[in-house]
Amino acid sequence: MGLGLLLALAALAVFWWVQTEPEPKPRQEVVHGFLPLNPEDLVEISFFQPQSEMLVRLARDEEEWRLVEPIRDLADPAWIQALLQALALDPWFPAPPEWEAFEDSDLGLARPEVLAEFRDHTGAEVQVRVGVAELGGDRHAVSVNGTRMRLGRGTLDFFRRSFHSWREMRVIEKPGSWDRLTWDNGQGESRVFVRREGRWAIQHPFAGPLSRQGIRSLHRLLRLRTDELTEDTVTPEQRTKIEAGERWLFENRRDFFVLHRIGGTVLAGDRPYPLYVSTQDFALATLSQKEMIGRYLFEEPPAEMVSLRISWLGEDVDFRRRASAWVGASPSAPATVPSHLLDQLVERLCHFEIDQSRPQPSGNPLATVILSRSRTPLARSGLEISLWSTPTGEILVGDPAAGGWNADPPLAGLLLRILKK
Repeated sequence: MGLGLLLALAALAVFWWVQTEPEPKPRQEVVHGFLPLNPEDLVEISFFQPQSEMLVRLARDEEEWRLVEPIRDLADPAWIQALLQALALDPWFPAPPEWEAFEDSDLGLARPEVLAEFRDHTGAEVQVRVGVAELGGDRHAVSVNGTRMRLGRGTLDFFRRSFHSWREMRVIEKPGSWDRLTWDNGQGESRVFVRREGRWAIQHPFAGPLSRQGIRSLHRLLRLRTDELTEDTVTPEQRTKIEAGERWLFENRRDFFVLHRIGGTVLAGDRPYPLYVSTQDFALATLSQKEMIGRYLFEEPPAEMVSLRISWLGEDVDFRRRASAWVGASPSAPATVPSHLLDQLVERLCHFEIDQSRPQPSGNPLATVILSRSRTPLARSGLEISLWSTPTGEILVGDPAAGGWNADPPLAGLLLRILKK
């Protein structure tokens, strides 16, 4: 009797627990991308704050965004990209049912905190009104072309940014795109730098691959930033004075960019404002030849090289590193690959010391070697070096375009042993 009573009570308890368990709350619907336009197609964005009567307007000219109100200047591409990403990905939440009883004025939408407008390349427009915040402050009531919803604070923080915060602080436009750099001081002195296969060298008034100090100075110049942005445009007198100083010309095959400097003030491209910078960022113009030119033609980690091509008398022979050994990667490769000799070759070329006192090589090279980080031997992802035989029988090795070469007779013998010639 006792056991039966206990079992009956247990069954009753389970039945009561099942019947009284609260139903799970419905999951709140979350949707990403509140804007009924593709953010990547936008050509104009504006934010108006009625209380301060501040209007910030951004417009895209071809692929470049610019600030056009309240002043005209380049827009910071990093902030533009962050805004477009927020418009595409930040979550929004449908309006709760109780909002049906509220007027726009109750939600702060009649006189919004911020009025944002977006236009794409087809002319389609969207207006976003930002109203009051919820009690927690994480979401605001907004109206998107008259449709109410709730939007997170992260997106709305972009709408409240000052116009100064949208301005570009970098001085050099498209810093990674330039392949040639010319400096002159306006008094007859000049320097020319070129980038070939991803590596920088100086060509004038002396030639050679840049040392690590030279590369650091070059990169510091390319990353030049201003810490102070003024709203006052340059006066004709200021322009004349600044343009009489240093001139830096950045070039590639399709475009160019000019920077004028005097002291800590520069004029950059077509920006009409004087920009204030650190004079220490221009050390590239003052490094000595000894400081500028590196000891080695290449300083590459041998372990990163995974493919190799030897071109000898018009024949290309490819090798590829697999695990710790080299294997043939072309029909012309020898049947038995001397992996240890290829390791010696890679080590030798990755730390090739130059000697510019030697005569510069000329004519067609006897052989060319490409070492690469990619599976296919490509000079732009590694290095390329050539061998010449002089009339006196001397073997010169190097890269005249990069300004570095040296005599290295054993290297030719090493290549012949690898190719089994």
